[in-house]
Amino acid sequence: MLKEDSDLLTKVLRVGITATSGDATARGGDPYVELADLAAELKAEAAGNPNPIDRWADVSTRRSLLDRALVGRLSSTHAPVVDYLIASYQRCSEQRSRISRPTPAQEELYAYVAELCVSYASIALINPSMFPQPPEVEKEGALRLLRPLREEGREGGLPAAFLSKLVARVHEDGVLHELAAPLFAQIQADIGAVSLSRDFAPPYRALMAMVREKSLAAVLAADAAWLPSGARTGALLEAGTRLGPFLRLSCFPNDATLVSECFGDLTQPHGLESSLSTLRMSLQVLQGNLHAIVAELLK
Repeated sequence: MLKEDSDLLTKVLRVGITATSGDATARGGDPYVELADLAAELKAEAAGNPNPIDRWADVSTRRSLLDRALVGRLSSTHAPVVDYLIASYQRCSEQRSRISRPTPAQEELYAYVAELCVSYASIALINPSMFPQPPEVEKEGALRLLRPLREEGREGGLPAAFLSKLVARVHEDGVLHELAAPLFAQIQADIGAVSLSRDFAPPYRALMAMVREKSLAAVLAADAAWLPSGARTGALLEAGTRLGPFLRLSCFPNDATLVSECFGDLTQPHGLESSLSTLRMSLQVLQGNLHAIVAELLK
């Protein structure tokens, strides 16, 4: 096997093929898995060839090896598939950045591995039973993507460009709504359980990351709950529309949770001023988030 292919297997996909050289000592992240069955297949295919290395002269054969290795890894472990694929995509990007002058073949192979990670992530999100996973993870389905979306960063906790490529892939496959609808619905449910006195940022981060993708923003605006026909009052609009719950948070005393947590003891002037200062800062952050979300939707 070529060393650069071995690096892709061991350092990016975290798999090894018995009796091949490679770095199986990397610490942290996904565990390293040996694929004995794939090793046996490759040995059988190379039998009788006086120079087995010649088979790797064709880039398409090397691409096939990476695909087989990734499928073998996904089929042999009982771990969250989407989490592993997102991490592999990130490792692929980091490993590629270490190559100062990549050959055309290396460029193609690293791009192909990134493409595989996105492709299989889309499959696992829409059809979570395709590969073995813990029951609770399989039950989440598309909602597994919310975990990184809620995290800090422009694209949440996702690697750069991963979400854009994922959205493009599911759109191409005609299953964009199957991915987007449960995510938007869960984010809306999440925001109903927060207040300005708590960490309200994760749902806003998730929504912001999603509406930056134009096709996802279009799905949101086309949703029947975007502006329900029966919402004739402000209260109904707030309760029934997709953005209503995000616009609901405020410092007004109709939020019982906020009142009890921030103004439970009005006899301590110092504590009262501290609560007011915290709410002012929280309100500024909230307004900034809302402005950014609405600006993206207008685009």
